[in-house]
Amino acid sequence: MSPPDPADRTAPAGPAPGVDARPPAGATVPPTAGGPAAGAPDEPGEPAPHGVARVGRHERLALWVISVAQLVFLLDATVVNVALPAIQRALGFSDAGLAWVVTA
Repeated sequence: MSPPDPADRTAPAGPAPGVDARPPAGATVPPTAGGPAAGAPDEPGEPAPHGVARVGRHERLALWVISVAQLVFLLDATVVNVALPAIQRALGFSDAGLAWVVTA
């Protein structure tokens, strides 16, 4: 007999009749779904356990600066690509010359 499928809502909840549902002596019980996450600090002032990262002010500032720089680069590339036909006509560049404008 195979174990019941946890997704099957028709399966009886709890252990089978006659089975002791208590964990063995000395066993650790994992936290329940409603309890705190494993490895999370219990109180806001407590330090995070080893391996659990907290995002601080400097990391958020770095992310913001990198995001703005990426936006400026994207806008610059968009403006240059939209202006390529006008640049080619105004300056008389060939297609090879336009390649220099894009990569510069």
